[in-house]
Amino acid sequence: LFEPALENGVFRTEDMEEERRCLVETIRAEINNKRTYARARCMELLCEGEPFAVRLYGTEESVTALSAADVTAAWQAMLRTARVQIIYQGNGDPEAVAAPFVEGFRAIERTPFTPVLTRHVVSGERRDGEESMAVAQGKMVLGLVSSADELDVPALRMANALFGGTAF
Repeated sequence: LFEPALENGVFRTEDMEEERRCLVETIRAEINNKRTYARARCMELLCEGEPFAVRLYGTEESVTALSAADVTAAWQAMLRTARVQIIYQGNGDPEAVAAPFVEGFRAIERTPFTPVLTRHVVSGERRDGEESMAVAQGKMVLGLVSSADELDVPALRMANALFGGTAF
């Protein structure tokens, strides 16, 4: 975490290429989990132009465009701003487990990030999307935007279950 393998002050080229390959494979493999893929596509369509539309691992294009300097800068920003919580379970000395983290972060000028509550804003227009592919069973996702301030949350959760939004 505090002393990764760097070359000329940035992550090593061979490490970058290997991790890039793995991440691109993960992004490409998402289509094999049809439920996850359908939900991600729904969020892209429903939240187009907003941060909510960005997929967990980004896109193949955004990953391919990353440079070692970009990733190194992101790592350094994470060390400075991340809210860190360490959970330790076991019968050893918790102070001994925490000590390397305390020491490592002590050497960094930290300004932890405070999350900002954001609201999803939708234009109110209906957005439809359809993709066809050879599958044994189709997946349908309904994306509905609501405000917990305006709705009865337990009733909304029940409606979600009635439309199949649960494990059963």
